[in-house]
Amino acid sequence: MIGKYIKQFMDDNDLSVDEEFFIKNMDGNRVLISFVDRYKIADIDGGILIAVTDAKDSPPAMLLEAALIDLLREKYFVEKKPFCPSFGERYYYIAPTGVVMNSIFNGVAEDFLLYKYIGVYKTEEAAIKNVSRCLKFWEEVKRK
Repeated sequence: MIGKYIKQFMDDNDLSVDEEFFIKNMDGNRVLISFVDRYKIADIDGGILIAVTDAKDSPPAMLLEAALIDLLREKYFVEKKPFCPSFGERYYYIAPTGVVMNSIFNGVAEDFLLYKYIGVYKTEEAAIKNVSRCLKFWEEVKRK
């Protein structure tokens, strides 16, 4: 039963299974559960929210369940973790003209500048969804 709500939540937030994200409260501050700020949903049908951490101990399950319920009730909201390409990986970005371009991440200054100031995307579809957002960033860059 909860799987239907989890699926809708993931669709509404453009999330996929095991995709990391941050949880923010209504004030825009990141929600920390036992000093962890990255999360993912590992099981749609079971509605399992997992804390992403390098530590051996993860937050208590009941705290994660409560956070998931607050997400579903829209007391918290999702901030997607930005895509950061690995060396040699293809990425997509929006040129100042609004055209979707692609490049291979080689670790050169241009790669890092696009990542930091404009935004890079894993898929062409993701880049297309963010054209207007990226054009606003290009306008800011032009003004400086």
